[in-house]
Amino acid sequence: LLVEHLKQFELTVEFSREEFIHWFMPRDNVITTYVVCNDENDGDKVTDMISYYHLHSTIMGNPKHDHLYAAYSFYNVATTVPLAN
Repeated sequence: LLVEHLKQFELTVEFSREEFIHWFMPRDNVITTYVVCNDENDGDKVTDMISYYHLHSTIMGNPKHDHLYAAYSFYNVATTVPLAN
């Protein structure tokens, strides 16, 4: 799904299997990826994918908060639902 999606761009990354596993397989506090599979006709074909990475920052000089936990959109492809901007 991702490879097909990226073909529409002139400049893109070509992930090897090992690179894909490294960049997209979930790792606690590093990367999260979710997929939707359609098993009706194509036998577990991935139809949608969303991924985001985590970035934890230290907050200095604030008596109430000492960490900021943020998530940033990474690669997202949807064929069965719209992606809102």
